[in-house]
Amino acid sequence: MNSEIPVSKRLALTIYALSTVLVVDAVYLAHDMLELCTEHQYSRTKHVPSDGFFAWDAYWYEKIAATGYQYHPGKQTSIAFFPAFPLAASTVSFLSGIPVRASLLLVSHACLALTFIIWSRYLALRRPPRASPQSQHQPKRQPPVNPARDQGIGPTEPILQVLLAFALFPTTFWFRMAYTESMFALGILLTLHLIEGKSAFWKCCLVSGASTAVRSVGVALVPVLLVEAFYRWRDSGDWRTFLWMPLAVWGLIAFILYQSIAFGEPLAFVKVQSTWQMREVPSAEVRLNKELTLQPLRDVYDPECTRCYWGGKPPKSSVVLNLWFANPIYFFFTAALICFGWSRGWLTRSELLLSACLLFIPYLSHGYNCMASFARYSSAVLPAYIVMGKMLQNMNRIFAISLALLSCSLLMSYSALFANWYWFY
Repeated sequence: MNSEIPVSKRLALTIYALSTVLVVDAVYLAHDMLELCTEHQYSRTKHVPSDGFFAWDAYWYEKIAATGYQYHPGKQTSIAFFPAFPLAASTVSFLSGIPVRASLLLVSHACLALTFIIWSRYLALRRPPRASPQSQHQPKRQPPVNPARDQGIGPTEPILQVLLAFALFPTTFWFRMAYTESMFALGILLTLHLIEGKSAFWKCCLVSGASTAVRSVGVALVPVLLVEAFYRWRDSGDWRTFLWMPLAVWGLIAFILYQSIAFGEPLAFVKVQSTWQMREVPSAEVRLNKELTLQPLRDVYDPECTRCYWGGKPPKSSVVLNLWFANPIYFFFTAALICFGWSRGWLTRSELLLSACLLFIPYLSHGYNCMASFARYSSAVLPAYIVMGKMLQNMNRIFAISLALLSCSLLMSYSALFANWYWFY
C-alpha cells in the first residue's frame, strides 16, 4: 500500500511524524525533569504528562467542546474563542466515543498532517514572479526548458527545505498542541492552493469562510480574495465573481448569528476580549499612536513597565527561553522575511498580501497588549516558511544543518516550557 503513496506525500508525512516525535518527547520528559510553573491558577490542577498538550487556551477549547459556550459580560468566558476547532473535536468525540481531550488533539494533528500534504502540493503548483521588482522593467531572457522546474520541484521550488522549515521552526510547537493553529494553517494553505490552481471562485471563498470560524484573523484572507476577484474579472469580464465574496466570511457571520440568538449580543466575543488584556485598553487614537511609534515593543524591554517587562514573566532568568522576551523579535523577524522574499520575487501576489494582513491585523488590533502572543501569531504567516526554504536552499550545507539542530533544540525547549505552564504569551 505504501508504494501507491506519491513520493511528495510520503516525504511530507515523514517530516510531520519525525518532527512531532520531538515535541511529544519534550512534553513527556518535561513532566519529570522540569519544575511546574504555578503562577497561573489553571496550572495547579492535577498534572500528568498528557496535560502538557492542553495548557493555556486548550483549557477553554476543552470546556467549549464538552459543555458549550458561556457568556458573562465583564468576565473571562469561553465566548471569546471561535467555534470551528472545539466544534470539530466535539463532533469527533460524539461519533467515535473517545474523550473530548483526545478528540481535540486528534483534530489538531489530523489537520497538521493534511497541512504538510497540502504544502507539498501547493509548492509544486505555485508560480512566483521569480524576479525582483527592480528588474521587472528590464528585458527578460526566456528561461531554458526545465521539466523539474515546470513541475515545481528541483532548484526552483525547494519543497524539502520549506517542509523542514515549517516542521522545525521553534514556534511551530503550537501546531502540535490542542490549539487552533494547525486547523487555521490548513484553511490558509488550502485557500492559497485553490487560488493558485484557478479553482472555481466559490470554492476559494467557501474554504476562506471556514477559516473565519477558526480564528478572528481569518478575515486576512478577504483582501486576498478581493484582489483575486478583481484580476479574474479583469481577465474574463465577468463581474459576477464578486457575488461570491460574502461566502468568504460565512464562518464569522454564523458565529455572530449564534451569539445573537444564544446571548442576545451578536458581538459578545468582542466585548469579552478586554478581560484578557494585560493592561487597560486605551482609546483607538491613543492605541494607534502607541503602535505607530512602536511603544508596545519598547515596553517589553523597559524594566519600569511592570505589566509588560519580560523579566517579570517566567522563566525570568533566561533571555533565550523566555518567549515574552522573544515575542517582538519573532514578529519583526517574520516581517523582515516577507519583505526580503518580496524583494527577491519569491512570493506570489496572494502570499504577500496575506502575510501583510496576518501580521498587521493583530498588531493594530491589540499590539498594545504587551505584544503578547505575537510569536504565536507570526507562526501562522505561512509564506515566511517559503522564504526560509529558499534561504536554506542557497545556504552552505553545514551551516544549514547547524541552524536545523539549533531550531530543534528550541522547538523542544519551548514545548517543554509550554507544557509546564511557563508564560508563553
